[in-house]
Formats: sequence, C-alpha cells, structure tokens
Amino acid sequence: MRAPWIKNYSFDVNLVVSSLIDPVSQRWNLPALHKIFVPGDIELIIKRQPVGGKEDFTLGNSTGLIMTTPKIKIFVWKALNEALPVADLINKRGMKVDDRCQLCGFEGEDINHVLFSCPFARHVWALANIPSPRHGFHHSSIFENVNFLFGVTKLQRGGDMEFKRAWPWVLWNLWKCRNGLLFEGKRWLPSEIACKGFGKSGEWYLAQIVEKEMESKQITCRASNKIRWSPPPDQWLTCNFASDWNKTTKSLGAAWVVRNDRGVVLFHSRRAFAEISSKEEAKLVTFLWAAESMTSLNLDKLIMAGELEELFGAVLKPHLWPAFGFQRQEIMASMVGIRHWNVQVTRKEANRGAGFIAESVNKFNFGQSYVATGHPEWLFEFFVNESRFL
Repeated sequence: MRAPWIKNYSFDVNLVVSSLIDPVSQRWNLPALHKIFVPGDIELIIKRQPVGGKEDFTLGNSTGLIMTTPKIKIFVWKALNEALPVADLINKRGMKVDDRCQLCGFEGEDINHVLFSCPFARHVWALANIPSPRHGFHHSSIFENVNFLFGVTKLQRGGDMEFKRAWPWVLWNLWKCRNGLLFEGKRWLPSEIACKGFGKSGEWYLAQIVEKEMESKQITCRASNKIRWSPPPDQWLTCNFASDWNKTTKSLGAAWVVRNDRGVVLFHSRRAFAEISSKEEAKLVTFLWAAESMTSLNLDKLIMAGELEELFGAVLKPHLWPAFGFQRQEIMASMVGIRHWNVQVTRKEANRGAGFIAESVNKFNFGQSYVATGHPEWLFEFFVNESRFL
C-alpha cells in the first residue's frame, strides 16, 4: 500500500480532501484531481466516491473488519488508540514506573516498540513467515505498521496465505509474552510465539469453515426442493429487477417486473445501457433506474427484490458494510419518493423472470428500451406457471 503519487513538485501542503470534492454533486472534482494526481491513481480514487455528511473513516474504526476473534479485534483497537498499559503511557498518566522495555532494556517502552520495533518482536516477525515492509517495520508509527498488516494478505510476495492471515494472533501473543514476563516471570521463545500465532489462526479459520457448512446444511434442510418466486404480503407489490453486464462490450441489459400478491404481472420494463465499467456499477445503475421507474409509476407498499446482497446489506445494516457507504446513500436517495418500501435479497432461481428479460439485451440484441403493462408475450407460460404454484 502506498500514498498516491503527486504530479507536481510544488503543491498546497494545507490541501484537504474536501477541496477535491464538488460541493454541488458531492462527487470527486475531476479537474482538481487531474491537477494533483497521475492518471493511474485517479482511476483508483474515482472507484470510491466520497460519502457526504459522515464522519471520517479511520484505521481505528476499521478493526472490526479484521478476520480474527472479538478479543483480538478489541486488542488491536486499543493498540491504535493508545489504550494499552505500556510504560510510556503509564508515566504520561502520572504513575512513575520503570520506562525500560523488560524484554530488551530499551528506554521508552511504547506500544509500537512492544509489538514491532523491539529486537524480540522483530525476531518473532522474522520467524512467522509473514511479509514485512521492504524497509522493515516503522520504528515509531504503529498506524503505518498496522496499516501494512491490513493489506498483507493481498501481497503477491511472501509466505503462504496460512501464515499471512495469522498476523492478529502474532500481535496478541507478543502482548501476552510481555505480560507473562512482567507478572509471572515467564518468557517465551520467539519460535513459540510464531508457532502459537500460526496454530491459533488455523484453528479459528477451521472453525469458521465448519460453522459455515453447518449453516449451509440448515438452510438447505429448511429450503424447498426448488426455489421459486415468493409473493409479497397482502396489498403489497414486489419489484424484481435484474442486470446482465457484458465485460467485453461494457453494455448492460436491465429489467424489472412488478407483481402483486397473487403473482399477476402489472408492469415490466427493459432498458439497455452503454459504457458501464464494472459489474458493481451495473448493479447500482439497475437499482437506481428501477427505483426511478417505481417513483414515476406512483407505486407504494413496494418490495425491491434483487440479487444485491452487499448493497442491501449496506441499506439494512450499514455498520457491517462501511465500504458501501456511497452506494447506500444513492439507494436511500432514490427511494425518497416512495412512502412505504423495503428491500429483499433474492436468489437467482427466484429472480428468473426479470433475469430472462435483462439477458435478452446482450443475448438476442434486443436493444429497444420500453415500459409495458402485463408480462412479455414470449414469457407468457413462464409467468403463468410461476403464479400457479402460489
């Protein structure tokens, strides 16, 4: 991970991020970006649009995303927020203690020293088969070091993934080793800490696999033999929408179908879009178009159903999907004109009607966009058969 390259030698050192955001559209200001950054970095920046009216997202707040146990997540958060009882911090709070590191004798024991820069800690990291920064861990910035570890699993160099993903347990055992020496007089070998970190990591990941398999079996047992479209509650409507994106031509076929609680198709629509750069953009564009159509039709008591697990997760539980804050903001804004609404994640098998219509754009070159009542004539039997099973 690196900071974006600066295009010019001279620039405003007091420049803040808000200076690069268009105050009207609340999107990145492209002319301002082009003055500062190189084209390659601009492409990376605009993939994540800013989210207005929200507090800054800091490294300390992202510890909940670490793949590890809850107690280690809390430990990393405390480390980043200077909430661990090391000698430097205890002295700062007015309690006089020996400020030397008890493992190496270095004067000035801070959190970064215990976890990264202490010779003992460096020995542990060397034995753990976890990649380190090319110039070594930073001697004073724990933020820079932990930020590197956040992206270590994505590095092409270094050891196997089983070792890379063990870094939270290595940190935790370094801290336990330090406390064991202080309070119990026990000292672990560096090789023991590295092995403990790798072993505990493997046990935790194995437990996650077993848990997912058990959940999958439970879901399979509860599900019917064949997944079908399910009707909305009485007096409500369901808008199923689907997208079909072609990576080569960047073209998008989108469709939505509105049905009542008896399975009768009231309206349907198809539209072709061009120059859609990614599958994620295709999903968002399709939803926003469907929401705009529902508003134009003055529909109420509406369930928006689609294969959007991440986006709908961000709508229903935003704290679990912080990376989708921009998409959530767009979705919420698009539904303002509908008084009663909800979202529902649906499986592809239960969304085939809208899926067939969307696929007709790229598969059969049906590029004409339209809105119509009822269902398409060429899907008459499909929709009738689905309604018969209700």
